Amino acid sequence: MHGAHIRRAFPPHVLAMVLLAGLVVAGVAVAAESLDRPFGFFSREPSEVLGAPFYTGFLFHVGLLVWFASAVACLFGGCLVAALRGRRAAAPLLAAGLLSTVLALDDALRIHEDLLPGKLGLPKIGTYALYAVAFGAWLWFFRDFVRRTPWPLLGFAGLMLGTSVGLDRVFESHQRHLFEDGAKFVGIVAWTAYFVRTSFASALEAVAARPVSDESKAALAEPAAAPARGERRFERRRDRQPLPR
Repeated sequence: MHGAHIRRAFPPHVLAMVLLAGLVVAGVAVAAESLDRPFGFFSREPSEVLGAPFYTGFLFHVGLLVWFASAVACLFGGCLVAALRGRRAAAPLLAAGLLSTVLALDDALRIHEDLLPGKLGLPKIGTYALYAVAFGAWLWFFRDFVRRTPWPLLGFAGLMLGTSVGLDRVFESHQRHLFEDGAKFVGIVAWTAYFVRTSFASALEAVAARPVSDESKAALAEPAAAPARGERRFERRRDRQPLPR
């Protein structure tokens, strides 16, 4: 009995995720050893490691949460649509989920700020260009899908994110972070709002369009008929037995 419960709790895909988490921890331990850093340098909050106030990077951390929310919404909605309507119908959401995941990881790990310029020699503007091309390709390949969505919200998100990139390149005032990071945060929120709405609407449409078998119709009608049968049984019992005084 317990073995069956354990097998149901840990199906192959869940077991793979747990094993992957263990591999990530092992990889971080190896990196800490090779870089001569304590493991806590990688596992604790940056403000704790640096001895900075708890509110350090507040807007940055909230932005990361919002980025990942868009990725989760797209991937979850895409998987649901794929199960009900096929992979082709789910392709726009799945591709958007992958793009959102890459953007979130880029922000979290400072890929365009440090990793690519320092290790590969690719300047930040080159990374921005790659992301712009990827987003433009998504818009082109899934243009019919985009037309059926609240696309002005996505356009506003792209405008704010593009404004943030532009300010990063040309704005050198002491107020640069206010305008650059502020525009970026607004763009992230608008991006996530668009994809959460679109994923939810696509999932509802897929569920509504799913054909219902005769067995399912009977199962859905069963709960509605049960109270009536219960009332009839109660009526028969009341006829046979007097109510207590």
